[in-house]
Amino acid sequence: MSRLDGEVALVTGGGRGFGRAICEALAAAGASVGIIARSRGQIEEVAAAIEAAGGKAIAIPCDVTDRAQVADAVAAVERRFGPVTFLVNNAGIAGPYGPIADTDPDAWWAAQKVHLYAPMLFTSAVLPGMLARGGGRIVNVASRAAIMFQPGLSAYVVGKASQVKLTEHLDAETRDKGVRAFAIQPGDAPTDFAFATINDPGAKEHLPGMIELLGKWVEDVDPAPVLAKCADKVVEIAQGRWDRVAGQYLDVDWDWAETKVEERQTRHD
Repeated sequence: MSRLDGEVALVTGGGRGFGRAICEALAAAGASVGIIARSRGQIEEVAAAIEAAGGKAIAIPCDVTDRAQVADAVAAVERRFGPVTFLVNNAGIAGPYGPIADTDPDAWWAAQKVHLYAPMLFTSAVLPGMLARGGGRIVNVASRAAIMFQPGLSAYVVGKASQVKLTEHLDAETRDKGVRAFAIQPGDAPTDFAFATINDPGAKEHLPGMIELLGKWVEDVDPAPVLAKCADKVVEIAQGRWDRVAGQYLDVDWDWAETKVEERQTRHD
């Protein structure tokens, strides 16, 4: 496997779960990593662990839905390490839960800002530089929810489906200019995100069957190998191994070597 020395990665939601695993794996492979999240303590802990292991990292607290803060965060990473060559949009939010008819539109839209506006903000901040240099890769960490529907979970499902469509358009517009985009389903692990869902009163009220199943599932699954598998796949994407299947939804449990490149029709009016 090729090293990532000289690569500069930026990972949102990097303080825990899949985000932390991705940050640590990228750093171990040689990339310099900007770790972005709201929780200063968590991301500083991740950065310290990376540096203790001989890697390079910087922790930058940031509201990923605030355009000025995003611009400042990207600038801080680039001052420290140089231009961002690899972006991972991983930040996410599960709720609000409940039927659309009973859901507060502002709360629902706040979730979409995390799912879609935040990736758009970070992408727009780093993409011009990638295009000017003739290369770069962007990963949107989606979910199996992107290809399903679940009554009572529209905020999350619509957000993740939107990430996939954003990925498709981004890749179609930039692949001839050297930039590749990916939407990945990271795997199923009992992370803090999963436990927050299980313990959320709204989820218990509106998704009792799903919560019951999740509650039983988290007791039997070791998160470590799931997180490691996802992180390894992201490193492989950064290395350029999977450029052939860029621009589409990819589950980390699939055999990507056997994955067909989807044919998507472009409409010209």
